[in-house]
Amino acid sequence: MREPVILDEDINLEHNLWGTNYLKYKGELFTGTLLYNDTNPFSYTEYKDGDYDGESVSYHKNGQLAETSIYSNGNYISGKEWYDNGQIKYDSIKKTKWDKDGIVAFENGCWFYKNGIIKEKYEESNSTIFNPNGEIAIITEYHSPCSKNIFYHKNLLSFYPEILIALYPELDSNSHNLKYKVFDWISQVYVKNSKLGERLLTELFVHPIADIQEFAKHLYSFTVRKKKGDNEKTYWMEYNENSKVVY
Repeated sequence: MREPVILDEDINLEHNLWGTNYLKYKGELFTGTLLYNDTNPFSYTEYKDGDYDGESVSYHKNGQLAETSIYSNGNYISGKEWYDNGQIKYDSIKKTKWDKDGIVAFENGCWFYKNGIIKEKYEESNSTIFNPNGEIAIITEYHSPCSKNIFYHKNLLSFYPEILIALYPELDSNSHNLKYKVFDWISQVYVKNSKLGERLLTELFVHPIADIQEFAKHLYSFTVRKKKGDNEKTYWMEYNENSKVVY
């Protein structure tokens, strides 16, 4: 550890409320190591001239290693994360994420199903979602100002409830985007075939994820109002016109 080593509770510390840099100790930009005594062993971060520089190490409450990071002049260089059971969670150099059971969840720009089949693949100009059989379900082409979704109807029809399950919510902060893509497909289907669109929605009323159930019920309420002659503009009339369904 870089000297001096002080506790984060030291009254001589002056933190920058707007960021991690410019940490001061006794009025001077701090160079040394800051200890956090809320875990055993203590977590710590090394500083140079008031900014992250060197190692930052943290532990879970049960004493298991939680994260190690390397910084240089405030810039993140590399790091690893672990679950509280000791299983590795993330390796920035390998660009890989694992679930708590050691199954590879993300690697080389791809999210995987639990069986190892690719679920989502990200590339520079597009992203692709696959069903559990490995068949293409949705391609999103990135265009400015609006992206274009291409839905492969047959490959979605039997698997869309399973595709909607966020397998790794603690790892994937963008998993909610998948929900909107699938519901965009349902809206496209509804406009062409209202009975099928309604059936796709009602089958989600018993989906294992409560948020999906509620969203499906919310959209289904629009179909009921539309049948009663409500001409209010709804989600179904605002679907992405740049998207298309391949039947």
